[in-house]
Amino acid sequence: MDDIWSASSRVPSPPRGLFHAWWAAWLIGTWVTNAAGRLLFNADELEPLAAAARFDVVSIALMLIAAVLAIGVIRKITEAQEEHRSAATAGMPFGGPGMPPVGTGPGAPGGHHPGY
Repeated sequence: MDDIWSASSRVPSPPRGLFHAWWAAWLIGTWVTNAAGRLLFNADELEPLAAAARFDVVSIALMLIAAVLAIGVIRKITEAQEEHRSAATAGMPFGGPGMPPVGTGPGAPGGHHPGY
């Protein structure tokens, strides 16, 4: 996620709170899902089966929370990419002062490319 943010934004660090909350909800939800599956497959009576069902409900809730947070993460990344695109369209340097404008480097069309 940090790599996507770094390539997409002029701001050096991503919104940590949102990213960490999404990651934590997804990881914990995955672990609880795993525990629910293990309980389910090892259940041979009603009470262990009910415990597995409770774990499954908790895991579903955590995964729903992770999904909502993922939407927020995707929106933040999309906003950063839109800002990047707007800056590139305006010919502003992406890397800050002293950096060449986007599309003028050695690999850009019409730019100088060293021979191999």
